Amino acid sequence: MSNEHLLEVRNNGAEAAIIFLHGFSGNLEATWRSFYGYVIDDPLFNSWDVYSLGYPSNPMPGVNWWRTDPPISMISKFISAQVTHLNLAKYKVLKIVAHSMGGLVAQSICANSLEVAGKVAGIIHYGTPSNGLKKAKLFGFLNPQIRDMKWKSPFIMSLRGEWDKLQTSSHRLNFLSVAGMSDDFVPEQSSLAPFPKENHFVIPGDHLEIVRPQSSHSYPIEAFKVLFFGGDYSLSPSLSAAQAVERKEFEKAIELYRSCYADLDNEAFRLYALALDSLGFAEKAINVLEESHERGTDFRGILAGRYKRRWRNSGRSMKDADRACELYLDAYKESESNRDYGQCYYHAINLAFMEFVYRKDKMKAARWARQAKDYAENDLYSAWALATCAEALIYMGDIKGGLEVYDKAFHDTRFGPRELMSMLWQLSEINELMRNEDVERWIASVTS
Repeated sequence: MSNEHLLEVRNNGAEAAIIFLHGFSGNLEATWRSFYGYVIDDPLFNSWDVYSLGYPSNPMPGVNWWRTDPPISMISKFISAQVTHLNLAKYKVLKIVAHSMGGLVAQSICANSLEVAGKVAGIIHYGTPSNGLKKAKLFGFLNPQIRDMKWKSPFIMSLRGEWDKLQTSSHRLNFLSVAGMSDDFVPEQSSLAPFPKENHFVIPGDHLEIVRPQSSHSYPIEAFKVLFFGGDYSLSPSLSAAQAVERKEFEKAIELYRSCYADLDNEAFRLYALALDSLGFAEKAINVLEESHERGTDFRGILAGRYKRRWRNSGRSMKDADRACELYLDAYKESESNRDYGQCYYHAINLAFMEFVYRKDKMKAARWARQAKDYAENDLYSAWALATCAEALIYMGDIKGGLEVYDKAFHDTRFGPRELMSMLWQLSEINELMRNEDVERWIASVTS
């Protein structure tokens, strides 16, 4: 569906979509044509649908006394309706790309509606006058949009207050404010100054050049990729839409469970702990799990995994690695005595990992791997059994066989993005020591 207000660039029935918003006097097609052309040609974004939204915006006053351009607040209400009730309501997650005044619209729809903020996983705005424009005072009487964009106008001051509230709430958004080094229209004091430095991104170009990329590797596109991938999903950005959906679901879980986590049943508690960890609250996840040993071996394994990741990712002391080993071994012994063989191979394969990567004992790693594989081969119904066998074969020296089984596991539809990332992370960590070219090629093939 395409009309003067909605351009359907790509609609493949995805769960997530990228939304482009033009600026003052812009156009839903002309402003973004070269930009979204590079986006839809890039396989990194194949899992996203793409739309461009438009609204009336004329730089000159009209002669039709019955018609005028709407103020930014009305445009925001129109876009909000598209997101919550009309053409875009079917999407679980949205990321917004906006130019100039469109960035004010993007901020406004999120700051004034928690329903919208709950769907938006990120905003990047280019050359947006977030503090308003001093030049607009000269022409403000001509156009309501220009009046709204005046330096510290009532609209701007209200938006800054509502945005700051949003960013200190549980609905805090990931965003980048991009400024052009040669942008004489929107100065730094308006485009960057309202936001913390970690949200600033400066690229070459004037006010228009910053949204007219000349290649797939030009600065506007690189800034766009930083919003999408940052450092979080470097292994598999092709999973970004599914990951964005999952992160939004985790945010909702934390909001729902934060005040009552001690009373949750095991499944809800497990989701709460994983949500905390996935959203960057690793310390909180560890503290919550440390208080919950009585919940069983699965939770000890989750806790051990948090220590393992912290040891590998942040260079902590060996205490984290030792604590992970202790938890995995304790949980393995209890699982074995309870004849809980699914738990047995889960803990055994992680013990193999710790022997290989932490203690550098390849023989012990192979023994634990063989143990894990024996248990996993008797579990015909679990996708994790397949992944365990793949990893076990690697430790046992059968690289070719292991990669063949990894290939089956990676294309098993029972795995979600978090599980796939966990699988890839573990294999990448193993291969840091092995330096096997076949493993490197396989990882590259599934993450490209």
